[in-house]
Amino acid sequence: MKKNLRNYEQTINFDIIEELLKIFEEQGEEITSTTLDPIIRQKIKEIRKYSINKLLGSITDILEASPNILPKVIFVPHTVSRNLLAKILKKARLTIDDYIYVLDDLYTYNLINNIHTIFWCEDCSLDNIRYMEYHGRLSPSKIAKSKLKCPICGKNQSYSSIFSLDNLLKEAIFSKDGFLLIYLGWLLKDRNIEYSINKYSSKCENDIIVDGGILIECKMFKSEKDDSAKRSELENCIKQIIKHIEGLGEDGEKIKYAYLVWNRYEKPDNFLVTLRSKYKDFLAKYNFKVFGPNDFDELVNLINKFR
Repeated sequence: MKKNLRNYEQTINFDIIEELLKIFEEQGEEITSTTLDPIIRQKIKEIRKYSINKLLGSITDILEASPNILPKVIFVPHTVSRNLLAKILKKARLTIDDYIYVLDDLYTYNLINNIHTIFWCEDCSLDNIRYMEYHGRLSPSKIAKSKLKCPICGKNQSYSSIFSLDNLLKEAIFSKDGFLLIYLGWLLKDRNIEYSINKYSSKCENDIIVDGGILIECKMFKSEKDDSAKRSELENCIKQIIKHIEGLGEDGEKIKYAYLVWNRYEKPDNFLVTLRSKYKDFLAKYNFKVFGPNDFDELVNLINKFR
């Protein structure tokens, strides 16, 4: 056609295809001779029949191929997730039992939901991948305690389950300010402690200012750092907090106490030793302290005491 007509862009109107599909979608089986020319109506029926046959044929092809393709595909996210989880638990200093206990709590409040669960035999899957799927809601502890036997050798099967997060929880975890700030804010609200979050001064943004003149800075750091890097991070935080206090002072807001919340579990005493002489006046004047994930109750009690 292109050879004979050369430039045929203005010769054929392909909009008719869109119109036919629109009419077919709106009227379906109710297309009558009063609506369309009989020849066109017949062509639409043939297109519909052809499309359905091709769709069913594709589904059949997929299902016939799935026993060979799907196990290899499905195992990829589970394998990657298991390896990632092992690293996370190590960094978070959690045992698998602690982790499942936390997941059960989230599951109870519908904050997570398992979207894919599989069971397989480690031995029998060495030569050829085999697995069993579970569909439906199932709590993490029930999955962990399951004793499903391999139908081939009778041994207990391994398991893996991928959970999705509630959207609100996901937003909190991936908040630009970090989950520590979200969690601390929730604790303060739970104790009826008035505070401002992300409040701007003339110089910078302040994470949390508790009524009564308490400034709290929240920081999330990578865990793979040596002591020298951690000490440097702590000094940078102190410098930043000093700058925040100066900015708030210029705006007429007086700060009495200053605290740092970070995601490190180790006590900062060793890091502060070399900084005490340099920041002696600041540390004493603002009763500066550093709090990790295990120290939040202590921090909230301290805030209640000083505010």
